[in-house]
Amino acid sequence: MTVHLPEIGITNCRRAKALLEEYPQNIVGSFWIMSGYGFDKKEIPSWWVDVDNDIYFEDNQAQLIIDAYEAGLFDGEHNNPLYLGFCIIVVADPDNPANLSYVIQHLRMWEGEGIGILRIMAHFNIPVITEVIYPESFLKYRYGYASESNTYRNLRVSLDHWSVHIWEDYCSYQMSNRGQTMFYKYCKRVNAIKDEVQTTVKKGLYRSNYARPISKCQQIRDRNLKLSKFLKPYPDRLISFNLLLIPSTTPLVVRFSK
Repeated sequence: MTVHLPEIGITNCRRAKALLEEYPQNIVGSFWIMSGYGFDKKEIPSWWVDVDNDIYFEDNQAQLIIDAYEAGLFDGEHNNPLYLGFCIIVVADPDNPANLSYVIQHLRMWEGEGIGILRIMAHFNIPVITEVIYPESFLKYRYGYASESNTYRNLRVSLDHWSVHIWEDYCSYQMSNRGQTMFYKYCKRVNAIKDEVQTTVKKGLYRSNYARPISKCQQIRDRNLKLSKFLKPYPDRLISFNLLLIPSTTPLVVRFSK
């Protein structure tokens, strides 16, 4: 597992955009955690959580969010609970899909950052999961409540206190709780593409390597069949015959007695 950490407070999305544009076939999907700098407690609107529920899962979730953005549902900048957050892009090893990596991007939901990333995801129909485990809930589940755990209190101060190990744990926890359907669909999609490629290759080899010889053999069999039908009524008149097959266009020569 490899985790590319975010730089908290720096919302440059060139890394994420380059990955999505150049290697879309390796992207399992994404998680969108709209929690500001990590632990904001603004209420998330219900429509955002519903983007990836069963009703919409067969649709293009990224496009649904873009439509909401164009309808003005992200207006208000920092007053909007969906303006600032994180995107976790899940990347699969093409040789072993179970080997996952994570690219974490801190971003704002405007055209140059979050919406720009979503436009790329919409183009390739990359899954977008919005019903997620938020950092504070994750820390409570994994490290105990504030009154019981010094680890929780330290990690709760800022995401800058999170080590690579904590981020790895968070991403894996997110995947196991919210990403299983997404991973299943990715594996099915990859296998379908492989099967299609193999079928196409086999068809191409058959046509190029076998179609022409089979056609030539069929022509020879047809000519021999016509010859046998021609000779059968007159066996006593036949002295000899030569069937010239090379080249195949040479006419058949039959010699009869006078």
